Amino acid sequence: ALPAEHFDFKPRPEMLTAHQVILPIAEAERAWIPHVVEGGSYEEWVVPHRDPARGWETAHPARDHAALRALLDEWHRPTQRWLEEPAAELERVITYRRAEIPERRFTLHWILDHLQEHEIHHRAQLNLYLRLLGITPPSV
Repeated sequence: ALPAEHFDFKPRPEMLTAHQVILPIAEAERAWIPHVVEGGSYEEWVVPHRDPARGWETAHPARDHAALRALLDEWHRPTQRWLEEPAAELERVITYRRAEIPERRFTLHWILDHLQEHEIHHRAQLNLYLRLLGITPPSV
């Protein structure tokens, strides 16, 4: 529903663009499942701009609808595999360690729930942007 010519729309200079509202959905799934749960690498796709008054910069090249859909699909697949596991797996505790932060522990249930909540948040953000552009958001 978001026309490509509005990918760079943002209500205020310090906010995310409409395109940058979509990227964190896939970025979060990549960060939590392949990185935290499975121990893979991590990179941020939307990073703070050097000038905070200008908001954010995009560090990932997905610049059209097809590329965004492919990115969302690619990083939802690992999440989907965990959703298909037996319910007993939800209580699995994942320990996350990084040198600069204290060790943290999460249940798989918490991580999957957090990802769902995160996606709902960004979808609602995008719906607001669409309304500000005069576009009726798709039904959810």
